[in-house]
Amino acid sequence: MAKKNSSTKDDLKRLREAPLITPTDLGAGASKDIAGGMNGILADVFALYLKTKNFHWHVCGPHFRDYHLLLDEQADQIFAMTDPIAERVRKLGGTTLRSIGQIARLHRLPDNDAEFVEAEATVLREAYATILASASLYSIAAQWNKAGIKTTKGNMWTGTSVKQTTFLASYPGGSTWPGTSNVNLTTADSTAAVFAVVTLGPNHTINVRNQAGSVNAIVDLLGYYAPSAAGKYGAVGPTRIVDTRNGLGGHTGALTNTQTVQFHLPAGSGVPADATSVIVNVTATGQTRTGYLALSPNCSGASSTVNYLQAGYTRANLTIAGLDASGGFCVYNSGGPAQAIIDLVGYVGPSGTALYVPFTAPVRIVDTRTGNGGQLAPLGADSKITENDAGIFDVPYGAKALLTGVVSANASAASYFEVFPGTSPPAQATSTLNFTKGRVVSNAAIASLSGGTFGVYNRFGTASAIIDLFGYFV
Repeated sequence: MAKKNSSTKDDLKRLREAPLITPTDLGAGASKDIAGGMNGILADVFALYLKTKNFHWHVCGPHFRDYHLLLDEQADQIFAMTDPIAERVRKLGGTTLRSIGQIARLHRLPDNDAEFVEAEATVLREAYATILASASLYSIAAQWNKAGIKTTKGNMWTGTSVKQTTFLASYPGGSTWPGTSNVNLTTADSTAAVFAVVTLGPNHTINVRNQAGSVNAIVDLLGYYAPSAAGKYGAVGPTRIVDTRNGLGGHTGALTNTQTVQFHLPAGSGVPADATSVIVNVTATGQTRTGYLALSPNCSGASSTVNYLQAGYTRANLTIAGLDASGGFCVYNSGGPAQAIIDLVGYVGPSGTALYVPFTAPVRIVDTRTGNGGQLAPLGADSKITENDAGIFDVPYGAKALLTGVVSANASAASYFEVFPGTSPPAQATSTLNFTKGRVVSNAAIASLSGGTFGVYNRFGTASAIIDLFGYFV
């Protein structure tokens, strides 16, 4: 009899510890992402419930009694939403919220601790924010229905022979221009290159738009992303690995005309041995005449990575650099002399942890000239802005990084932007975008996320910041 009771207890223990098995045609990845998105919405609903009760308790002004009763009823209806959402997460095979602390970590609604609140400025605005967050869940589900989507990867867009200030924008064929840009050009910047990833339209087509005047466009194809691709993105850094001004990386002094130098990743870089490529931001500075730097695994220097102009103008560009069998890459200088600075921001290879998901239409998420993103003022000297896009702009919770285009405008002095994960720039300085007074300059940036957040830091003077979002890594 004792053995039977022991067996029964063991069976009950196994049942308690067994995962919930529910019928669904979703894969494990889709179930995890959608359940995570719904938990974020559930946290928002709980936060909205408490805010509504706050407004019920503290509303003031005309028609107090009407609003007081309306908000109480509204709070009851909001609370009634929580159980169906949580049960749906469980039916997907996931687990849901367990504590007030978890709600605090996941919710996206800003707190409102005002002593009293006016009715017209309360619930409608807060409910709208939750509706926007809920809409992002549809995009998460939609991404899992896009198994056949392919994007060109690492197109290097170069604009040259510029007649007037303009920009080039690339976007899927068969679609309309989404109001974003890739390469910003002026007559002073007669040649400029910027890395871009472009979603393919029907029949593998893309559109290229020139905003004004006439300009020659040059496109170098570096590769592509596809659902079946073996290489995945891995985040490291940002870390400076080469600086020929001080010998970092093993070479001291400017690269001379047609010189090629091979570099290897330093010990402790965080890049695994099976990586096939590294994602780096390449900066040319200290040059005496025009030319370009080219990165390649075989030291060919066949196509340009970053184009530089006259003395006193520092230029940067993001690129994906293939690695040779020894884990190295080459830098070729066409002009010269010119100093080379290289910051490591990621890698591609079998040990990577994230795949790229493109947007059908890029979206502008920050523009300090218009207040888009929350700041209506240029970045000051030694100042930063931070942006949290997890759960909005089609970016799911759990995204590792964003592919962005970063633009500086209206700069009062020569300076640089640094894109960094989280809310504080790293102790070791790196640069993403270098610019001079009065020029509009652009570069691509992979913004690694920490807690769903990334930031942009400005070193000198004041400058407007514009950020376009093209996709994410998850």
